[in-house]
Amino acid sequence: MGAFASVPRPEEDKWPSLHYRFNTSRRGGQVTRIRVFMHSYVDGAAVVFRVNEQFSDTLRGLPDGFSVVDFRHQELLQEVRISFMLPEGGRIYGISLESEGGVQMDNIAMRGGSGLIFTSMNRETQQAMLDHLSPGLILLQYGGNVVPYMNAKYYRRAFKKQLQFFKETCPNTPLIVIGPSDMSLREGGRFTTYPGLEPIRDALRDAALQSGCGFWDLYEAMGGENSMPSFVHADPPLASPDYIHFNGLGINLVSEMFYNALVLELKEYEQEKTSR
Repeated sequence: MGAFASVPRPEEDKWPSLHYRFNTSRRGGQVTRIRVFMHSYVDGAAVVFRVNEQFSDTLRGLPDGFSVVDFRHQELLQEVRISFMLPEGGRIYGISLESEGGVQMDNIAMRGGSGLIFTSMNRETQQAMLDHLSPGLILLQYGGNVVPYMNAKYYRRAFKKQLQFFKETCPNTPLIVIGPSDMSLREGGRFTTYPGLEPIRDALRDAALQSGCGFWDLYEAMGGENSMPSFVHADPPLASPDYIHFNGLGINLVSEMFYNALVLELKEYEQEKTSR
């Protein structure tokens, strides 16, 4: 998602492969289905799944271009090796490790990203992947990495184009934009909010609301201006000493805040709909 891994041509009897082990005692490790989003440069590709060192399934004759390999197993997977025979090489766009129940999340990890890349990607491939994944909710969280560098008016215009991309590719899927958290800059011996943070937050909020999307203001939810120091100095700490990033406890806290806000809005909406 948002990137790809190049798969080389096989050498003699050696096929490029990936090896996974799962901790089945954790919900996140209870996998019974694997989907591989891939692209072969010619017809005739094959993918082999070996479970617990036993050959389990081979999918042959995969077409030239984009395809999705769907492997299902009756029992929880503990160990699996996926081998690829792509005659002229190809690409892997993503591997989805799934179970039959619970919440399935696909993450497009863009460390340091501004969120302006979607319209630059191959539209056909993105559309195909989104059609297969059929998301029930799209969450976009950006802004923090552009605070010191980007003009807010430009960011609003550019981000609206990204939202339009999702409105066109997933027209029936709700989308929520999450704004940046507070970020501190050291001035005169004290930590204060970056001067460009609120304009960037406003740009994301305006872009979201003007596009018919939801917006959750993380900056205000955590206390607004100069709130990051209280997270850093909490006992135990909720943010890193860089006064920018949350630590594990802080991530859990703000995630729960977002979840509670989302559920509250949903309940209020259902009550209003019932009372009409």
